Amino acid sequence: MATEDIMQKSRVFHIVGNHADACSFIRDCSYISEIIDDLGFETLLFNNPHQYIDYIDNPKFEKPIAAFVNVSLSLVNGYERLNRISTLVPDMKFVVISREPETKSEYIDLACMYLKMPFSPDKLIGIVSNLVRCHIFSLSDGTRCASLDDRKYFPLHDWSCPGF
Repeated sequence: MATEDIMQKSRVFHIVGNHADACSFIRDCSYISEIIDDLGFETLLFNNPHQYIDYIDNPKFEKPIAAFVNVSLSLVNGYERLNRISTLVPDMKFVVISREPETKSEYIDLACMYLKMPFSPDKLIGIVSNLVRCHIFSLSDGTRCASLDDRKYFPLHDWSCPGF
């Protein structure tokens, strides 16, 4: 891939909270944003899935490298909102974030990667690096993803990389 093609690809990650109170949103989502920003990427933060869906409907919407979606702290059912978002932007990559990874949902397999909170910065950096690799080179078989994320804590069934 030519350098100019790589430079034109998105450099943005979206972070979607699911919080009824602003303190939880700031603590969880801002921490993720700071780490991603330090890696040289931009982040857009959304308080909740409703705000994010409104943004998707905006003509200025730009598809991100991936959207980190917090499915816990149930302001709304996070997995149902994840499904709604995926129907609006079918080829978007998602990272599910949860304090309660054991929660079951028929939509749990929609994500590319999974992150259990609390998490180490190194875990997040590995996930972001892998997502960027997939974004730039459009390749993944899911095996590298499994070694980097927390999917072993989530009740996945027949997961396969939904982005490819």
